[in-house]
Amino acid sequence: MTGFGGLRQGHGLDVRPFAVADASRPDGARDHDLDLDAGLDAFLRLTPETKLSLSVNTDFAETEVDGRRVDLTRFPLFFPEKRGFFLEDSGHFQFGPGGHEPGILPFFSRRIGLDAEGNEVPL
Repeated sequence: MTGFGGLRQGHGLDVRPFAVADASRPDGARDHDLDLDAGLDAFLRLTPETKLSLSVNTDFAETEVDGRRVDLTRFPLFFPEKRGFFLEDSGHFQFGPGGHEPGILPFFSRRIGLDAEGNEVPL
């Protein structure tokens, strides 16, 4: 390819701020209760192979709701990870058979069902 002169890579800095607001009014009250929460995730590319991540007041719940599934077996359900904080560069840690199903996952944070001893996994 030719004709792409004058391009700059930039500083390699990504900042993702977020804010969440919740307002409620108890029954019979005139004033509203306002709850504000804010934070940010920042990523700095130090080298092409190294990234520095900084998270302040991370919002782990920032994702859509999983589809409802009923399971009557004793085996845990697999819900794929959707939260951006855990998906950032997660492809580096997946290996084995690919395709639409994940290969071998060294760590998985969303298990629901029974553990190896038959005890219930708390939500």
